[in-house]
Amino acid sequence: MFVSWCVHQAGATADQFVFSMRHGDFVHAAIANTARGQGVFRGHPVETHAPKVGDLLQNNRAGHRYDFDYAASHRRYESHSAIVVEVGADPRGGYLRTIGGNEGDSIGLKEVRLDPDGRVRNPDGLHICVIQTLL
Repeated sequence: MFVSWCVHQAGATADQFVFSMRHGDFVHAAIANTARGQGVFRGHPVETHAPKVGDLLQNNRAGHRYDFDYAASHRRYESHSAIVVEVGADPRGGYLRTIGGNEGDSIGLKEVRLDPDGRVRNPDGLHICVIQTLL
C-alpha cells in the first residue's frame, strides 16, 4: 500500500493509476498504457528504460523470477515496487536508490546498480519493470 499511498499523495488520480496492494495490478495497467501509447504511468522492461527520480521499480519477491512478459499478461503474482528517489554515480558506477514500504517490515532505502547507459543491472532477474512517471 505504501507505493499506492505515495502516488496518491503526489496527486495522481484513480483515472491515472491503479491504486492497489497488489503491485501487479498497477504494473499491468502501466504496461498496457505503454502498449496503447497513453497514460501518465508507463511500464517498460528494465533492460530498455533508464529510470529517473519519481519512477517506480518493480522486483520479484519470495524467490520468484517473473519477467516483463509475464507482468504484461498477468495481474496476480508476488512482486514488490519502490519509488526511485535518487539517481547518481560513485566510483563503482551508476546507481539509483529507492524507497519502499514493507522493506524488512519497515520503510527503507535500497541501492540498485545501473549499467553505463543508466539502465538497471539485472543479472539475477530480480527486477521486472520500470514504471515511467510522466506527471
